[in-house]
Amino acid sequence: MSISLLSIILLLFLAESSYSWYSNPYIEKANLDFLLIQPNNRALGMGNAFVALADDASATWWNPAGLVKTKSSEVMISHTFEVPPPIVDCFDHSYLFIARTKPLDESTVIALSGVQHLWGHTERRCELNSGQSFNQWDYSVAFSYGVKINKQFATGLSVKYINSQKESGGELAQIKHLALDAGMLYNTDQSSSFKHSFGLVIRNIGPKFRYGDKEEFKSLPTNLNVGYALTAISRVGPTNVLFDINKRLNKLQMDTFFRNFTYHMGIETWLDDVFGIRVGQWYDNIERDSTLSLGASLRIKKLIKTKEVQIDFSRYFPGRKLTGYSSVGKYAFSLGISQSASS
Repeated sequence: MSISLLSIILLLFLAESSYSWYSNPYIEKANLDFLLIQPNNRALGMGNAFVALADDASATWWNPAGLVKTKSSEVMISHTFEVPPPIVDCFDHSYLFIARTKPLDESTVIALSGVQHLWGHTERRCELNSGQSFNQWDYSVAFSYGVKINKQFATGLSVKYINSQKESGGELAQIKHLALDAGMLYNTDQSSSFKHSFGLVIRNIGPKFRYGDKEEFKSLPTNLNVGYALTAISRVGPTNVLFDINKRLNKLQMDTFFRNFTYHMGIETWLDDVFGIRVGQWYDNIERDSTLSLGASLRIKKLIKTKEVQIDFSRYFPGRKLTGYSSVGKYAFSLGISQSASS
């Protein structure tokens, strides 16, 4: 069975339900902030700390320099949709992420990924109470390139094409835009039982945009993500300890500089390279509230010839200030599948 056929089958059966992108109420919806939605449910289980690890196909989003950690070709598919209770913005959301990596040699990996964010058929009942309806959507396609400079240092770049449609002044407006992600990764001696990794990425670098002639120009949701990962190797399996700091760069104001951060931390351990468990937490320094997350993985080897399938599950529990609903987090779950094949 080919990778493309397997991808279609997985897409039909794959569904993940998650409110992860609503954890920060300061995200301005429909302003290309879908670019900040992280696609990896494994990372969600570790409190969204992943920039220094980034060792699978989701590195196209997390840190393109991490692509050099993928030892063979990979396919990752993730599909997200909203579940009750409804979120306060009255939109019906779905989010699809697909990525395909391809090593060119021992030091170079390229990848192609796509994101589709659908707002669905939306009634304008929340603010205007008009009963009108419209469709909103966003999508992006990225080409990523990761290369090892030496045994310890790697760098990467993603070029993204963005297309978005939303309501502007009572009419639908569409934009087409370009953005860049740039990342770096430093790894210590890989022969040691304790491996240290440091990652840095700047996402969504590009010019300002606007949906219609009546709107003001807005900045892309540019953000800086810095992370540290400790990997301990044992007879049972590897254990990863991660810590990330995230900051929006297009909202730099000196009076709020040290308050506009989110802090992410998580732990992951693998048992016999088959079953993984993880726990994480992230803290929003604006709302001064935190979110707890849990996750698990099942890795099935040689499911189809030499191919490998990994299923990731995660669930998180946001604080009251971060959702507006005290029960939202109790019903959120996510599922992701990645496939590894011979290159």
